Amino acid sequence: YGIMGNMKNQGLSFYDNNLINTAVVDAAHRAGVKKITVMGTGAIYPFPPASLPLREATVFDGRPHPSESGYAHAKRAMLAMLEAYQESYGTRWAYIASCNLFGPRDKFDIEGGHVVPSLIAKFRSAELDGGKVSVWGDGSAQRDFMYVKDAARVALTVMRELEGVVNMGSGSVWSIRQIVEALGRITGLGDRVVWDASKPNGQAYRAYDLTRLASTGFACRYPIEQGLQETWDWYRGQT
Repeated sequence: YGIMGNMKNQGLSFYDNNLINTAVVDAAHRAGVKKITVMGTGAIYPFPPASLPLREATVFDGRPHPSESGYAHAKRAMLAMLEAYQESYGTRWAYIASCNLFGPRDKFDIEGGHVVPSLIAKFRSAELDGGKVSVWGDGSAQRDFMYVKDAARVALTVMRELEGVVNMGSGSVWSIRQIVEALGRITGLGDRVVWDASKPNGQAYRAYDLTRLASTGFACRYPIEQGLQETWDWYRGQT
């Protein structure tokens, strides 16, 4: 889910994620895997943040943002489970605290999806029916976005080289308005955008301390604009 999906499905998000997380971590232990690397989320961090940019050591220093509390607590539980399994069974693990991801084969859900695929679906709908592109909030919220091809590279790098909690991000923070403007240029529909300030912005700013990831020499290969273009082209070819 994106912000609206999480707000409307706190219980289901907590339940589903706990079932997935618990089953996978325990199965990895029972199968005797040498190491498990899991996909976590930046939503686990406390709000208001203990520090900016967000540092791995501060995960449990407060409650997460209320808009995604159910999801965040489930993902925190997975981290706590990994720590417990390490203590009890010697499990080796890494937990990726992920920034906002996007790319082909995402969930392009206008109401409940993450911000980039939701926006792309809105632009495509406007292209097909000649309507407007209604964007939630005022565009001021800022996030670190990463294209899925780089995210896959991060996952492999962390599995091979790091342990514990590791922040994943591009190191570039974009406002939602900048993302919308970029999509407007890509689609040629920038003049159809209308902002709906009655809808939530979400957390105002989220950026990550990437010191641990940078220690591996990792650097993104795909600029955000290229990722947006490739994602738009893919989705347009499916609809």
